Amino acid sequence: MAIKSRGVKVVIIVFIAVYVLTITNVLISLHRFHQNSQKEVVKIQRDEPLPDFEYTEDDKMALEFVTPHIIKKWRNHNYLVALGIPSPDNEERRRRRQLQRDTCWKYPGVATVENNFEGDMLVAYVLARHPQFDYKYSPELKDEANKWRDVITLPINEGRVTTKKKLGEVAHWGLDAEIGMSRKIYLWFELGARLLPKTSYFSKGDDDAFFHSPQYIIDLRTLPRRGVYWAFHWRINPVRPFIFGRGLLYTMSRDVVNKFVTYEPVRRLVHVPFSFDRLLEFKQSIMEYEDAMVGHALSYQNPEELLFVNESCCRFIILNGNECKPPKNNNFVVVHGIQEEEYAIMVERFKNYTTPVPVQFIPSKYGWMANCTLPPDPQRRRDAEWTA
Repeated sequence: MAIKSRGVKVVIIVFIAVYVLTITNVLISLHRFHQNSQKEVVKIQRDEPLPDFEYTEDDKMALEFVTPHIIKKWRNHNYLVALGIPSPDNEERRRRRQLQRDTCWKYPGVATVENNFEGDMLVAYVLARHPQFDYKYSPELKDEANKWRDVITLPINEGRVTTKKKLGEVAHWGLDAEIGMSRKIYLWFELGARLLPKTSYFSKGDDDAFFHSPQYIIDLRTLPRRGVYWAFHWRINPVRPFIFGRGLLYTMSRDVVNKFVTYEPVRRLVHVPFSFDRLLEFKQSIMEYEDAMVGHALSYQNPEELLFVNESCCRFIILNGNECKPPKNNNFVVVHGIQEEEYAIMVERFKNYTTPVPVQFIPSKYGWMANCTLPPDPQRRRDAEWTA
């Protein structure tokens, strides 16, 4: 009996020691992130005006519709985040881009041509040359880009859609189209990091989503400036597990973006035309899924240095396939898969909504997690009716 009692005591002591060590490591990690964050902020604020952007030939084509005056503004402004949204050059997605401009980007804090690109959050649409127009940019796209000055026209071809998937369906566009999407994502992050040296975070979103920009901005302000990978994360691959942020919206701090764009296998394949002879190479880097491609690349770039900031259906809402329920509270960040007529419903929902309250991020198994159990702020219209 005495031996059994001593064994129980040893187990309890070991458990307490492991618990204390875990909490200590979390606190040390948070302290380091806070220190690095403050250093980064001071560095950004003290920067002198930057020299003009040194264009490559590809840059000149990508930024053809963003004037040098605007480029200078972008480079010298301390944006908190730059959001890149890949989108094809067709009428259906042109309507989606305009719906976002008329709703999501009207909130205070979003930098657009209408406010001389002042704000915390810069948005750019990232396009490639579409086969529908013989791999040239359409006249409609050029008119749109000249008006809004927020379109990046990459000098690459859009991949051909080879399936019957429709917008909003849970399906695959086909290998050529999906790998083309991955190219756009890589080139957005690579160009963004060079073009916007004072910007702290870079993100990717979708053109069939509604973004509650004020909530996104205020939540992002509470996070460290280094090591951050914020998304609705999944952990996949039974052979070599890794974590990736799902494509409706994922955000990385500048140092994490640099990790991604310097990952050599992806950097090389971005400039290689897709063919079925090289399918294995593309699949090894998971380039048929742009969001998983990013997480997979980061898993080889000292992932222990990353702070995974995790979300779930309560704030990063995926309506496709009925995966998540429509939002009940107003502290959500993004709703993916809404119909065109529902953008106006979302605007009406937030008509009397004032400054949002930042969510609380708490330690979790793989990093931090948005705390969805907190009661919403009294200002929020909790019972707003909305059917997705």
